[in-house]
Amino acid sequence: RTAAAVLLESQDLIKNGTVQASGLLDLLFKAASHPSVYVCGIAVEALAAIAPSNSELSTRLLPYLQGKAIIPFHLIRDVDGGLDDYTNFRDRVLADALIACYTGCSTFYLESCGSAIEEFCQSSPSPHLPYQLEAALFCMIAVSERASKEPDKQVLCGQLEKMVSALAKNSFSTTSHPLVMAKMCRFINKYATSISSCQTKSVFETASELVFTSFNRGLNEYSTHGQLASTYGTSPLSEASNAFKQLLCSSPAQFSTPAARSALENAWKMPYACQQIAIEDREMLCSGLCSVIVSLPSEQWNASLDALAQPILSCLNVVTKEADQVTGSAGEAGQRENIVAPIMNRLSNEIRLLAAVVRCFIQADVSQIFSGGNRAIVIARHRNALVSLLHKSWIYLTHIGRKYCSYEVIATSIGQLLTDSLSLYGSEEELPLLLEITGLAKTSLSVVAKAKNPTSLVPLLSFMQKFMYLHGSNIEPSPRNNAINEPIQVMAKNLMLISYGAVRSCKTSQDNDVSQGIASPMFDTLSSCAKKCPIFLLTLSRDSQPLG
Repeated sequence: RTAAAVLLESQDLIKNGTVQASGLLDLLFKAASHPSVYVCGIAVEALAAIAPSNSELSTRLLPYLQGKAIIPFHLIRDVDGGLDDYTNFRDRVLADALIACYTGCSTFYLESCGSAIEEFCQSSPSPHLPYQLEAALFCMIAVSERASKEPDKQVLCGQLEKMVSALAKNSFSTTSHPLVMAKMCRFINKYATSISSCQTKSVFETASELVFTSFNRGLNEYSTHGQLASTYGTSPLSEASNAFKQLLCSSPAQFSTPAARSALENAWKMPYACQQIAIEDREMLCSGLCSVIVSLPSEQWNASLDALAQPILSCLNVVTKEADQVTGSAGEAGQRENIVAPIMNRLSNEIRLLAAVVRCFIQADVSQIFSGGNRAIVIARHRNALVSLLHKSWIYLTHIGRKYCSYEVIATSIGQLLTDSLSLYGSEEELPLLLEITGLAKTSLSVVAKAKNPTSLVPLLSFMQKFMYLHGSNIEPSPRNNAINEPIQVMAKNLMLISYGAVRSCKTSQDNDVSQGIASPMFDTLSSCAKKCPIFLLTLSRDSQPLG
């Protein structure tokens, strides 16, 4: 600790050559090799402070850091906290030191990591080899943000081509280890944009194949990866889903071929066969698929978006009928609720996924979509594809909202879908769509108000806040608005009164903590009204008071 403090205090003198610190550096390098992460961490942090401005020291330090990145074999099955301490050290102290090293010797860093990955991929399998390869990938991931922003990517792309090729040639001999598979997918995720810009175009296809194979393996071996997820906070399936999204968004046109689209379609439909993929991973995949659809000619958007949503709508249809059958059957209430809960979760996940389709298609590289061609036609096709999808889903959503919105998971997912759909309204001609959206919100709010369930009320109040913020100017009383937007003014008034009544009923029937939980989103809604439609809010306040 004293040596580290001396180095940090005298670093300016060392940089300009006034002080020779070879003995001090030798001592700190020796400490950097210490097995204790606490001793090692003190030395590494001090050396990292000097590394960015000293290429010689960076070059000397890098092998120490690469060695420390290998998870100690004796900690792999540790249950006493040693692995947690090491993981924290690696993710914080070691990662920062690796970035410092890269700053000081970027070319050497990339070449060293590239050689390490090639060597480990070509080596004969051994118990230690997966952890060595995982560490080399970790070192590349640690500097991905810095490396990807370099103006000259010639060295990076050259090394990426070598690394991806080596990983592919390994044929999942070593990379089949779940920890390595997860790290490999994260590596591809972090460098997806750089990989897509490499001169050798086949490297992107190779990286995509690695991710797709990892996705399939992760799905087939899902039940065996629970320990990995709980220990390291990740799994091959989750990392593959994230990598898929980045690859699809980085170069969607490369996935527009019939063969690629067929493979993506199979990946998209897999959860309906096995129901093992987490909703977060499916949302990631959805985001990438929307980028692919947007890269197609605009006249294909409607059919492609319908094809993407078809499994969701089919599932909503089947599961809704199952829910109706269970809730309408005789039996004890407690026993019936145990059966209904997973059904509600399934319905909620599909609605949440439908919301992701709407949100992701709206957000998918819009600037590129509208950059060429007839802008008005393209914008109309973009909107019409989403409106058509919503109309196809409305029959299911209305039924679910009317019957099951008292369940928090249903209210949350419907609230999200309605919120994401609000931005589709852009002109007076689209008023019917806005009335449909707010009509479903009214139905859902009425159910929640009757049930007096505050946790179900919160997401719908969040919708109200967004609604007032986006469209409050159309609600504000004025001669022009009164003539054109009277239907939405009436709807907004009804929604606000229902919301206010629901908040009051929940507050009187719940404890203080719950009351505070719903007061905040209601306050946000009123604040949006005050900013966007103050006269409407004053009128509402008068109308909400009893006569006299």
